[in-house]
Amino acid sequence: STVLLVSVNVFALRGLGVVPHNYLTTYGFFAAAAIEAILYSFALADRVRRLRTEHSGLTRRAAELTSMSMTDELTGLYNRRFFDRVLPTSIDHARATMKPLSLVYVDLDGFKQLNDSRGHACGDTVLRIVGAIIRANVRGGDYPCRIGGDEFALILPGAHATEARLTAERIREGIEQKRVIPPLRAGVRDHAVPDAEGCSDEMPTSTATGPLVKSVSIGVAELNGEETAQLLINRADRAMYRVKAGGGNGSEIDPA
Repeated sequence: STVLLVSVNVFALRGLGVVPHNYLTTYGFFAAAAIEAILYSFALADRVRRLRTEHSGLTRRAAELTSMSMTDELTGLYNRRFFDRVLPTSIDHARATMKPLSLVYVDLDGFKQLNDSRGHACGDTVLRIVGAIIRANVRGGDYPCRIGGDEFALILPGAHATEARLTAERIREGIEQKRVIPPLRAGVRDHAVPDAEGCSDEMPTSTATGPLVKSVSIGVAELNGEETAQLLINRADRAMYRVKAGGGNGSEIDPA
């Protein structure tokens, strides 16, 4: 800007006859203006680059915050907020595309007994293990959610009830085979639990004769007609409680 200001003054003085007419005084102003424009373009390009970098960082941070607000911190699955938001839109999409959609409800058998006897730290470990088993047995386009306590819900777009039950059975068998919490024997202090750091310290004695959490009860419901999200939830929940009332460790499809 200083070069441009000097060249403007020289150009004006040339016009007044104060300085002689020559190549420098005649074209210096235009040369300075061109140089100034080039310098400004470089500065502007650098500023645009900085703004893009800042915008990219803000966008990435916003995406991280959104993900955090929709993710269950304990299990890494989606949370209740995500479930409440995505289920209605998934239902609308299923109707618009005329494709099936199923909802799977999962509830741990004996989880309250686990929390009461071994504490919430151990319960949290079990929930993390169950979350990992669920995540390992769903498809890429499915939405596994922890909706509260020891309750999980899976939104399965494009899946009929029979397909959803196969997923439910894989999860049930995975948990049964894992036997998330090993048996407690009367009068014997339990051993450390592999992959269950919250359960490994100073296990209490117990009169329990079997694993505290060895199974899950699962209900499956397929979207039917024009039913609402709440009606679909009620049907999956009802099927799950029928399994639990029958002793647990099973899955059932709610009739359409």
